[in-house]
Amino acid sequence: MRAAGILGCLGVEALKVRRTMALALAVLLPVAPVVLFLVILLQKRTADFAQSVNPAAMIVQGLVGLWGIFVLPVFAAVETSLLAALEHQNRGWKHLFALSPARGALLAAKFVAAALLVTIAHAFLFGYTLVLLRVAPRLQPGVGLDAPIPIVATLVVVAACWVSCLFLVGVHTSISLRWPSFALNVGIALAGLLFAVGMLDTRLGELYPWSLPGVAHRIVVPWIFGWPGGPAGPGGLAIVLGTSAAGFVVTAVGGGWLLSRRDVL
Repeated sequence: MRAAGILGCLGVEALKVRRTMALALAVLLPVAPVVLFLVILLQKRTADFAQSVNPAAMIVQGLVGLWGIFVLPVFAAVETSLLAALEHQNRGWKHLFALSPARGALLAAKFVAAALLVTIAHAFLFGYTLVLLRVAPRLQPGVGLDAPIPIVATLVVVAACWVSCLFLVGVHTSISLRWPSFALNVGIALAGLLFAVGMLDTRLGELYPWSLPGVAHRIVVPWIFGWPGGPAGPGGLAIVLGTSAAGFVVTAVGGGWLLSRRDVL
């Protein structure tokens, strides 16, 4: 499979995705947890919040944790379903596989496009979080956010969340490409989310795709903000992120190989 072929197919995917709900969702959905935390911040008593050790770190911890544990699994399922629906409609796979590019290149472009959409979502989540940390002290003076915004620390937390969800994205991309059912993909995401909540404190949580963002979040926040008594630092985080990245490669290669052998998708 030539890299040029994959890049060409990826360029076609970019043309397909623009002005679609998939791209709009990647840009707009990260606003939801930020707005929620802004409402909570405005309703919370200023004195109680300001007494915390690091109010900015608490906001980043809660916001990214909410996104990674509860929002991200459903978002990945919806996003990959929308991406695959472009081909499932009107038997698009049959016509697509009749074209000159190799099937492997076409499917690899789908996996890369799904990962890029999730990357866009995390980039906007990072930007929206910085806006929240900038706007919050003006809307609610005295909350302890007058110190410089921890830009690098916030970037590391969001980046860890992004890498830790790649395994999850690979799984849902494989499901969405194999079966056109939107409900099936979202249902698997909801079931995976429920099991993930119970696996965060177990060893299986470091291997379960839906719990990896939560496990990474529990490691990276105490480490990057210097909280005492936190979980293992860079070593433990590297294991979780490496597992997620390897899982994405395995699902992309294995899932792509299985899908390419089908006569008609």
